Amino acid sequence: MKRILFTTLFVALLGVINAQQLPNSGFESWSGANPTGWSTLDIQIPDDFPVVGGQVMELGTNSITKSTTDYYSGSAAMKVSVSPMNSTLQMGLAFLPDSLAALRELGNRPIPGVATNGHVNLMALVPILSSLMGGNISDTLIAPLGLAITGGTTITQKPVALFGVAKTTIGHDGDMMVVVTLVYTGTESTRKVMGYGVALLESSETFKSFEAEITCTDETPTEIVVLIAGFSTETVAAEPYSYMIVDDLNISYGAGIASNKLSEVSVYPNPAKEMLNISTSANEYDVQIVDMLGRVVIAEKSNPAIHISSLTKGVYFVKVTQNGTTHTNKIVVE
Repeated sequence: MKRILFTTLFVALLGVINAQQLPNSGFESWSGANPTGWSTLDIQIPDDFPVVGGQVMELGTNSITKSTTDYYSGSAAMKVSVSPMNSTLQMGLAFLPDSLAALRELGNRPIPGVATNGHVNLMALVPILSSLMGGNISDTLIAPLGLAITGGTTITQKPVALFGVAKTTIGHDGDMMVVVTLVYTGTESTRKVMGYGVALLESSETFKSFEAEITCTDETPTEIVVLIAGFSTETVAAEPYSYMIVDDLNISYGAGIASNKLSEVSVYPNPAKEMLNISTSANEYDVQIVDMLGRVVIAEKSNPAIHISSLTKGVYFVKVTQNGTTHTNKIVVE
């Protein structure tokens, strides 16, 4: 039986025990190379392409592996890895036409590690991955990212956060390990993103909790999709490759969510200009402000008032950590 990350979180989840959760969220059940209910990337190469014509090339061949010796609880976890480009696939990508230049460019990079409980439309995802690997990350990518992924887990309540634990190894500067949660509304023909949350994971030799707070519109949700992705923002051809081991995912639908937060952490104002305030009853805590490339731009310890006038305008993540537990807020600096 899976042990719960925090006893307080277990108590809080009793109030939402009937709410929809992700299937196989502890990654105990596996179907072949993938956890049951989860998948990675592949691409059908057209029949008339030289060398590899007609083959289904699995971009994520080494993206997902079963971790049976390193896990948080139970007997297994999911390892998502950035992996070297297969030479045969690299040759096949080189023959792609100019109309698929973004996909062809992947041949010059390590393969992104991707796992999702939905289904990925690779052709729609490739331009987004290219932007991400080029360091161009912004809220404007969320809508096209939503269109690139179908399926997911059916829900009828508004989620407010995705929780989990992860151990992460960042092999190169510029590599990023991200957990994106997308909330959809509508039918197949009218489906659109109504909310999302993002968690940027830092390198850690031990399992640490992460939280992706989800902001939703007032519409009624129909599905939730989790995209666990690792990728390189630079052209890297050598080891070590980045990876993350993920375990024990849980969705919070509101009741008792504060039990897994740091003493009711508040970060304000948002948007902010000169000063950012941190409000918590904890006496000791660490604060990191992280930019959209995953770089720590400000680090403070137990400081309730942080000067941010040195930051350029844009979106940042504020991470408040105490005893290995992290609460993350997204802010806008004007």
